[in-house]
Amino acid sequence: MDHTEFVVGRCAYRTVVIAPGTENLNQTTFDLLKTYIDNGGKVLVYCRPDRLDGRVNPAVSALFDPARPNIIDADINVSAIENPHLQSENFQISDLAGGYVLHQRRQMELGQLLFLTNASLADTATGTVIYKGCGAAAMDLFTGTVVDYPHTVEADAITITFTLAPAGSLLLYISELPLSSIKPSKPLKADKPIHSEAPITCSRVSDNVLVLNYCDLTLNGLTTRNQYVLDAAAQAFKAHGFASGNPWRTIQFKRNIVEKDNFGPDTGFKAAYTFVVEGNVEFNNIKAVVEKPYIWTVTINGHKVKPDSGQTWLDRSFGVYTIGRFVTRGRNTLCLSVCPMSVHAEIEPVYILGDFCVTPTDTRWIITQPRSLHPGSWREQGLPFYSDAVMYSKEFYIACLAESYAVGLKHWRGTMAEVLVNGVSAGVIAYQPYQIDVSGLIRPGTNCIDIKVVGSLCNTIGPFFVDTEGIAGPNKWETVPDTPRPKHYHFTDYGLFDEVYLLQS
Repeated sequence: MDHTEFVVGRCAYRTVVIAPGTENLNQTTFDLLKTYIDNGGKVLVYCRPDRLDGRVNPAVSALFDPARPNIIDADINVSAIENPHLQSENFQISDLAGGYVLHQRRQMELGQLLFLTNASLADTATGTVIYKGCGAAAMDLFTGTVVDYPHTVEADAITITFTLAPAGSLLLYISELPLSSIKPSKPLKADKPIHSEAPITCSRVSDNVLVLNYCDLTLNGLTTRNQYVLDAAAQAFKAHGFASGNPWRTIQFKRNIVEKDNFGPDTGFKAAYTFVVEGNVEFNNIKAVVEKPYIWTVTINGHKVKPDSGQTWLDRSFGVYTIGRFVTRGRNTLCLSVCPMSVHAEIEPVYILGDFCVTPTDTRWIITQPRSLHPGSWREQGLPFYSDAVMYSKEFYIACLAESYAVGLKHWRGTMAEVLVNGVSAGVIAYQPYQIDVSGLIRPGTNCIDIKVVGSLCNTIGPFFVDTEGIAGPNKWETVPDTPRPKHYHFTDYGLFDEVYLLQS
């Protein structure tokens, strides 16, 4: 449930919105809504809930009876901007073209904050905002700077024309009073590439990672080979009295799961993960990451190891084990065992970290000798599971300073890219036109431009066996092939695939 409120003079007009997918109301919300509706409050209904505190209740259905004049059925195909029931007399967004514009307003005593975003990943969006006001300022969410935003004022109404790149956004403060001491906006004019013969050098900023998501499960003296970790977890829990398998795949009511953590001394299981090392790999810095290390007894090739004190990876519950001194070329086995059984002993992937490449064979991923990186796909350079960042560096010689400079990217893939000039951060590039002003950081002589392209955890956490973009629900991890091979894995192809561009005016 959400609401919007419009203030006109001294009168407030409020519309409550029942969002799509709303099935249940708690008692407090129901009571508030009933009082509001009984007093003539208007409700825009995208979905009619029928449950109160999780149970079907006819009183909820009656509350949203379409016969009530203030209960309005919403057209899911009409955007909020175009919906007449969500319009304000003193605020309009019009002339929308391209993209998919969403907005949020926060009204204040003498103005309002307006956040505009383009949810399209492919198309630029344009539009016009008309509001009662005298001034407009753009607030940069990356740098914290505030500058004047181009606008016109006529008859106490301010008109703002905006352009949003794909995935772009704009935060405006629109004031009912004239704004003073706001910096004027300065358009970026740098558009001429500067030639440089210097090569691009590339390096990882952290260890590479190999994901082990299959194991051999030993349970009650019997071993089942090559089990996907979710299937192994379900099998282990079923053997310990959980008929439906892993209880943590469902919702815990109060403490009904943790209260079952009372297993006998002869219970438990062992999960063995194998990985293969080939070639000239530095063993000393190889580590393993195990979730909930306080549960498990961990061995590597028969040697018991303990987690490194105070060391975690990705999450505070992911313990780090230095295992390099026990790793050998060829086949290695890392075992997790628990005795007695614990209700918290979920079988999850294990992660191997170090300075190496991850190379596919016909049957499995193996660890191989690290090699120099170059612009291009991380996946194709031995980093298929890597989630952190790669630094791309290039030098440019500047004989005489120009008026303005910008760093630009063309063909690249990442969640964002941080730009550093001579070791100083200039900010981040996240959406088109993939440029950033670096004028104040360029100096005469040799300048080093670093581009730190950041990946994401989708290649480390998965899901791996379905081709998915955006949000991935829990069921996406349950789709696995019968005989897993590297060719079955799906990855997002991160990397810088082109030059580092320094532009000048």
